[in-house]
Amino acid sequence: MKLNLCIFIAIVASIDAFSIPPPIFSSARALSSSAWSAASSVDSRQFRRSRDLSSSAQTDASSVVPTSLQSLDVKEKAKIFGRMADKYILLDESGGDCCYSGCKDCEYRDEDGSYKMAEMLAARPKWIVPYFRRSFGSASGLKDHSSKWMSTLFSSSPKLTRSTFAAEFKQLEYYQPLGGPYLSIPDGTDINDDSVDAFVEFLFGDENEISKKKCENIVLTWKNGEGLVWNDWVKLLE
Repeated sequence: MKLNLCIFIAIVASIDAFSIPPPIFSSARALSSSAWSAASSVDSRQFRRSRDLSSSAQTDASSVVPTSLQSLDVKEKAKIFGRMADKYILLDESGGDCCYSGCKDCEYRDEDGSYKMAEMLAARPKWIVPYFRRSFGSASGLKDHSSKWMSTLFSSSPKLTRSTFAAEFKQLEYYQPLGGPYLSIPDGTDINDDSVDAFVEFLFGDENEISKKKCENIVLTWKNGEGLVWNDWVKLLE
C-alpha cells in the first residue's frame, strides 16, 4: 500500500514538472516577443523617414523648375512690356516721300493698301521697337530714335551677364502701355523676380552674356523686323 502511494506521488510530480513551464523559458519567450516588436517598430520608423525624405526631395526638385515666359500671368507679361515699349517708332524711310493724297497705284502703299509710314507716334508706349538705334533722312530733316529699354540697359557696357541684365531690367521704369491690363505705376513697377528670370531665359537661351548687337538681332526676329504692339507680344509668348 505504501509502495503504491509513493509511485502515485512520483507520477503526479512528474506530470507537474512537464506541464508547468520553467520561469526561464517564459522569460525567454517574453524577451523574444519584445525584441521582435522593437525591431518591427524601428523598421517602420525607418521606412516612414525614408518615404518622407523621398517626398521632400521630390518637392524640392519641383520647386526649382524655372518659370517660363509663356506661363506667366498676363499682368506680369504687361509689366515686362511696359518696361520695353516706346511711344515713338521709325518705320519705312521711303514712306516720308508720300503725299498721302490717295493717289491711284501709289508706290508708297503696302500690299494690303495701307500707307507706308516713315514714323508713328502714340499717346502712350505702344511698340517694342525692332532696333537699338535707327536714323534716316537728310541733314535738314534727320530722324533719329533709340530703343528706350536697350539704350538704358547697354548705356555703360556693350555686353551684359545674365545677373547684371536681370538686375538692371528690374530697375527699368514702367509706363502704362497701350493695350493689355491696366496697372498703376506702383503695381507695374513691382515685378516678380521669377518674371524677370523668365524673360532673361527667353532672351539669353543657354548663353551667360548678351551683347547689344545680339539683343537687337533677337528682337528683330520677333516680328520680321517690325515693331511689336501688345497683341503681337501676347502672340509671341503663346
